[in-house]
Amino acid sequence: MKLKSVSFLAVMLAVVFIVNSCKKTEVDSDTTSSKDNAVAEQSFNHTNKTIVSIAIKEEGVNKRASDEFSCATVTVSADSLFPKTLTIDYGTGCADTDGRKRSGKITAVFSEAWQTIGATVSISFENYTVDDISISNATVMQLINNGQWSYTTRIENGMVSGSDWDVQYDCDKTIKWVEGFETDSIANDDVFEITGTSIGVNRNGETYSVVILQPLVEKASCAWITKGQISLTPKDRATRTVDFGDDSCDPSATVTINGNEYNIILD
Repeated sequence: MKLKSVSFLAVMLAVVFIVNSCKKTEVDSDTTSSKDNAVAEQSFNHTNKTIVSIAIKEEGVNKRASDEFSCATVTVSADSLFPKTLTIDYGTGCADTDGRKRSGKITAVFSEAWQTIGATVSISFENYTVDDISISNATVMQLINNGQWSYTTRIENGMVSGSDWDVQYDCDKTIKWVEGFETDSIANDDVFEITGTSIGVNRNGETYSVVILQPLVEKASCAWITKGQISLTPKDRATRTVDFGDDSCDPSATVTINGNEYNIILD
């Protein structure tokens, strides 16, 4: 009996050792939230920079650089009084300036002339898709500095969806227009820097939070974030850093988790 007890104890100790060893060697390599956040970030950011690039200058709301946006039909409400409505209609689909196929409609309602401090723009979507990814719910932008052309953007319950997945995205950010403002006839040279925070729910139903560590750089000529760094913390997982590169226009980024690096593609 004593021998059996000793043998049983030895087996149990071995099992505990194996389980603990597995736990110690388990590596967190999950990049789902990093990818999903980037897709949502890029989708909503493109909408913001499109509205800014088309519709802003001395007279308040104008069709700016229409040759640069020939893919879409751009209209502005005829009434001289505010609020004014800007509509960008991509119809059944066409390739935009960044090479991505867009369809559907974006509507932006301006509370007053955009160069007025405190002016707001409320943005909504109607059957709007980017490369078959649909974007829904509203965005509100507000101008906070017309010298550096900085504005805030707030998204609540934003949704980005594929054929079999959904990503929820909320944010509070500041966007600064750093290049291209002076060239009214060329919208494709616009460059924006983005700071702030966001939260979301990835396609697996897991929540996460984000803080931008180094300003994200968005160019009107590129479909992806070209530069910048964020800190992303999924629920019950270690914080990871996402680096978007050296300002090259490509869909790659590097995720660092517990010192280990993983390359991801943001298409």
